[in-house]
Amino acid sequence: MGDKASEGRARVNLGNGYFKLGEVKKAIEHHERHMKIAKKVADKAGEGRAYANLGHSYHCLGNDDKAIQHHELYLQTSKEVGDKAGERRAHGNLGNGYHSLGDFKKAMECHERHLLISREVGDKAGEGRAYGKLGNGYHSFGDFKKAMECHEQAIEHHKRHLKISKKVGERAGEGRAFGNRGNGYHSLSDFKQALEHHERYLEICSKVGDKAGEGQAYGNLGNDYDRLAWRLKKAIEHHERHLHISKEVGDKAIEGRAYANLGIGYIALGDFQKVIEHHELHLEIAKEHLVSKKLSSGLYTAIRTVDLRRKELNGCVSEKQVREFISTLYYNALEEIGVRTAVSCENCSLYENDNQGLTTEGDPGQVSRRASSKRSLGKLYEVIIAPIANLVHGDDFILVPEGPFCLVPFAALVYMNMQYLSETFRIRVIPSLTTLQLVTDCPEDFHKKNGALLVGDPCLEEVLFNGIKLCQLSCAKKEEEVIGKILDTTPLIGKMATKD
Repeated sequence: MGDKASEGRARVNLGNGYFKLGEVKKAIEHHERHMKIAKKVADKAGEGRAYANLGHSYHCLGNDDKAIQHHELYLQTSKEVGDKAGERRAHGNLGNGYHSLGDFKKAMECHERHLLISREVGDKAGEGRAYGKLGNGYHSFGDFKKAMECHEQAIEHHKRHLKISKKVGERAGEGRAFGNRGNGYHSLSDFKQALEHHERYLEICSKVGDKAGEGQAYGNLGNDYDRLAWRLKKAIEHHERHLHISKEVGDKAIEGRAYANLGIGYIALGDFQKVIEHHELHLEIAKEHLVSKKLSSGLYTAIRTVDLRRKELNGCVSEKQVREFISTLYYNALEEIGVRTAVSCENCSLYENDNQGLTTEGDPGQVSRRASSKRSLGKLYEVIIAPIANLVHGDDFILVPEGPFCLVPFAALVYMNMQYLSETFRIRVIPSLTTLQLVTDCPEDFHKKNGALLVGDPCLEEVLFNGIKLCQLSCAKKEEEVIGKILDTTPLIGKMATKD
């Protein structure tokens, strides 16, 4: 038994060594052997550690389903032996796994448990990490107030963690504290503070030889610089360093994210050829390591970005030309379906301009007509819908448009034998993915299945903008009344148009 125990310890060390060298599959082989030995000698604590190491390894390979399975076993084993610290870590790891799969509700539940146990055992660093993860979760749900509160709490706890690490001379812990505080400041949009803390994290990781931490620090700095529009080239440099280190340590999941971040960075610089190159590399890694039946968010982003950017590059060499091209198609499409021709519109802008009151909308004279007006509806389908058509299952089409796509008449787009899209699909346009998540997370009986809610022309008596009292929108009121008659519904107008 003594020999077996020694072999088990050796397997752990070998597994961890191979993991650090980036040979994750070899690491898994040794952790599997360790797990079998631990079971044979009835070493429950060792068995739990093996499950945790296997969970981390599978997560590194992008196999989050298997990672979750092993972290669940780690949690179960930790409970059996009364290992509160292990239980806390398992909940945190499970939260990360569910977040990667896009199951934010389960992720939040796990991070809440992580926070609760961290408080029980007095682990301030663990509390800080849990608050940070909860902040990210609330941000995903669109609850920005709670997200801010959590990130502020996280920063306070990371301050304490930093003081303790400095006091006991634990440099690695000090580095993590700087990194976590930097993440907190980034979430609060204080990018100057985020940069300072991530720079300190990078400095410490370099000194203690923590390659994985060094790569993470470069990635964090790249994200910070991404948010500072005048430092985009600096962002690219840091993402390149992050990519280089992820290749060194063999972390494919991180390598994929680095390619994705570089793709996003080059969008801002207007270099669409490099956008495609980097997102195609991200796509290649995502496909190679995707084993879940669900489409991962990383893979979906890569597919969508590569395909749509390829369409945008068709005859366009800059973002401005892309927008101009889509706008041209849009106005031509409106002509095809006979809308907005000599229509009187109110000026709904909050900003003053020379055309006060009602204006007549006609053709946008400054937009070059590079698209044939006879096929604009079909061309819009080809540019927007065709690249993702193979991902659509069933007859429900939910769209989250942005930029010039917001005004596209999706229901009128034509395809195949000149069929309108609305003849085949039920089309719903939603303002954001956060809104979609909130709607889908509601109980089944939360929303009405029939009828309509019409709200328009709210009372503006007490509303001031830059000290100026706003006017009521009489045409908006008429529009709601006309739609109300068509749908046989009384609209909420004026003082009735409130959140309550």
